[in-house]
Amino acid sequence: VGSGSVQGAGAPTMFQGMRRIIDCLGHDYVGEGTFERAVRQSFL
Repeated sequence: VGSGSVQGAGAPTMFQGMRRIIDCLGHDYVGEGTFERAVRQSFL
């Protein structure tokens, strides 16, 4: 399973899950671009 495969780290499912987690945990602090900022600051 490579990072570019459907099941790999590049799969859209991972980003959808991350977006949902950020939306749920940071509902008071989530502003425009919060998800994008989190991805930029991560190791992904």
